[in-house]
Amino acid sequence: MINALRCPWRAAGWRAALGVFVVGTMSNVAIGQSIAPKPAGPGTLIGMVTDTLGQPLADVSVELASVKRRTRTNADGAFRFDSLKAGPFEVTTRKLGYVAEMYGVTVRPEGGSLYIKMVRLGTYLPSMVSTAERGGLSGILGDTTYRPVGGVKVRVLGTAFAAESDSTGAFFLPLSPGQYMVVLERDGFARQRVGVSIPENEGRKIAAWMVPMIGRPNPLEGANLFDLGQRTMRVSPATSRFLTREDMQKQGLDELQEVARLYAGRFPQPDCMVIINGGPRMLPLWQISAADVEFVEVYLPSNVGGAGVRGVTSIAGRPTTLTTSTSVRPPISQECGVGLIAWLR
Repeated sequence: MINALRCPWRAAGWRAALGVFVVGTMSNVAIGQSIAPKPAGPGTLIGMVTDTLGQPLADVSVELASVKRRTRTNADGAFRFDSLKAGPFEVTTRKLGYVAEMYGVTVRPEGGSLYIKMVRLGTYLPSMVSTAERGGLSGILGDTTYRPVGGVKVRVLGTAFAAESDSTGAFFLPLSPGQYMVVLERDGFARQRVGVSIPENEGRKIAAWMVPMIGRPNPLEGANLFDLGQRTMRVSPATSRFLTREDMQKQGLDELQEVARLYAGRFPQPDCMVIINGGPRMLPLWQISAADVEFVEVYLPSNVGGAGVRGVTSIAGRPTTLTTSTSVRPPISQECGVGLIAWLR
């Protein structure tokens, strides 16, 4: 999930303690033991992103919200924006497993540059989904010290399927091929969500690490997940789509904009907004890539209003009669051409 953005230039002491500095100058500037790259010329903003040990971080999302521009760092942790006007910008960096940050930088007539260190979330370990020879869904659940965790409730939203991990952390569910949102819950641990696509003729296996709970469970998240389960049971498969990160990768959909374009039949407008994690929070579509997403709901314009029979779907596998209403789906906006709800990693 995306963490609240920090503003390091408003917390100089905290920034200095971590060795995080921002540069928008004409020449190389030493930062601790790191050096900001030299500006590449007029209209350019270049930079380097590393962890707190100075190791380059690849695939970091770097955003300029004021001009709706986004790029990702390469294998060397470097990024670049071209064709910028001189002036101040706010730069946001995000990467799974690291604290999201916001920085200020000035692009001068000669260009601008900056050096960023990102702080790892010490207890975060992303879940992994791999192929299994056995059909259905199996998994191994552990804690952040890699010890197995039993008693984890495994729920598949929109279905009657549920299981509990045994003393070795293992579980199995005989799911049919389809797209699913799987929820992992146990007292004392944070709730986890995993999007899973089970193809024909093979199964899937989850490896997930339960993170100790800090504070109390978020009741809004629980309510939003309940609503997701209702939607997966109620909406018509003819006018809705459920995609996991694996689905988007297989279809070559690197950006959520490409998902909207595929199903709307046109390019979405720049101010298209996406509901995040069931709401009420929303983000501009351009800010979200497939790498950020665990599961996405897509609703087509004809899915608004009316009544009908659901038919057989990949989620529940049996027909359901219902009266549809906009209360269970996002509105279809002119800006997007479709309704979108993105569940972030």
